Amino acid sequence: MFVRIQARLYSSKASFEHLGITTNVCRNLQQRFHVDRPTVAQEQFIPLMQSGRDLFLRDRTGSGKTFGMAVVLASRLATAAEGDTNNSLRSLYVVPNHELAVQISDWIQTLHGSPSPLIQSTTASAFKNIQSTTVPHTLIGTPGRLVDCIDRIPTHLLDCIIIEEADQALRLPTRYAPLKKQKKRAANPKPTQVLVDQLLSKSQGRKPQLAAISATLNRPLRHWMRTHGWVHNPAFVDITQNVQAINHHIKHHCLLVSPGAVRNIGSIYEDEDEEEETISQEEQQQHPLLESIAVLLDIESVHNGILFVDSSVSVTTVIRQLRTFGVDALDIRGYNDWKAQLTDDQIPTSPPLWVATEFSARGMDIPNVSHIFILGEPSSIASYVHMAGRTGRLGRNGFNEGKVITLVEDKSRAEDRMWNMYRLMNANVDHYQHVQ
Repeated sequence: MFVRIQARLYSSKASFEHLGITTNVCRNLQQRFHVDRPTVAQEQFIPLMQSGRDLFLRDRTGSGKTFGMAVVLASRLATAAEGDTNNSLRSLYVVPNHELAVQISDWIQTLHGSPSPLIQSTTASAFKNIQSTTVPHTLIGTPGRLVDCIDRIPTHLLDCIIIEEADQALRLPTRYAPLKKQKKRAANPKPTQVLVDQLLSKSQGRKPQLAAISATLNRPLRHWMRTHGWVHNPAFVDITQNVQAINHHIKHHCLLVSPGAVRNIGSIYEDEDEEEETISQEEQQQHPLLESIAVLLDIESVHNGILFVDSSVSVTTVIRQLRTFGVDALDIRGYNDWKAQLTDDQIPTSPPLWVATEFSARGMDIPNVSHIFILGEPSSIASYVHMAGRTGRLGRNGFNEGKVITLVEDKSRAEDRMWNMYRLMNANVDHYQHVQ
């Protein structure tokens, strides 16, 4: 079954109660989150989740997919019979990082109305609670942590497995990957595959519902899940306007950086009469890309900003280098702790710049991110989509506006590769007015 919606609407005409969400959860949606109606995506997938059918869900980043799943799980907990809540895990939510696990757990607790030991996550501080006498009804965690603890939890009544960012969780070889690479991947399954295979092998004919979510849920991944028996007759809710789910509330800029010069993509500016800027030896030793970030932060009105660096780069080193330019930067993995220290009336006028790799920020929902800075060429179109998707996200009044500025070294064929990426995404690249 394929359900394809092309309309880009903020909310539907339905109510959460009409979708089968409990009255208590609906009340907390209004009182705690100021949410009255579901989004178009939520209107499509919540009834399917309530029916127990396997589901593929693809929508652009920031459209409320994850929050909608939290609503479903909170409602399931509210309707669970007393005898079923303490003898088996019922819902399992697999997420790419600990920060997202904390966020989803907090959402479900708030929607539930009060803290409950039946809702647990495998974050470092809460991990020991998994071994307590209370069997969680709903468990949220990263694949590695879940593999470590799942043997200690009864799962004979498991109803539902949700895999967030399913493409990253499985990281299948590409279609034309060398045979050697395919064999290596087959011999070394990712933790998510180990976890789900283990749970399905113990299901004794009572297969739990499986929902796979991603903005880049491609055909090979869906085919792989079918052939491996993870899903049976799945519904496919696809609410993307095009194959890469680009958010049209985001402006895209690309700057090419070389020592002493910054230019827009597609503009080769040379003026022999113009006096060259003098750069000292000490300045030459500083990373020109990071220096450009510092300049952009002075130019732009950044409310909440995220800087993405390659996974091979040390986030700690980048933060230290940024601070030499006077930039207040923090590791995004500390966001939840930073937020917890703020009081209700303590709203920072200038939050720090959050530094992340693509994987450490996957799925995270930091409110009102105005700017995304990407340092270096993205590894793939899907990588760019997920990084850019941390801005332009769904808010109380619709989708927020956002800006993504990618900075790459002006060398080799970087410009051609970037142009090709934007072309394949059908993304318009805007001229950045502050440089040539």
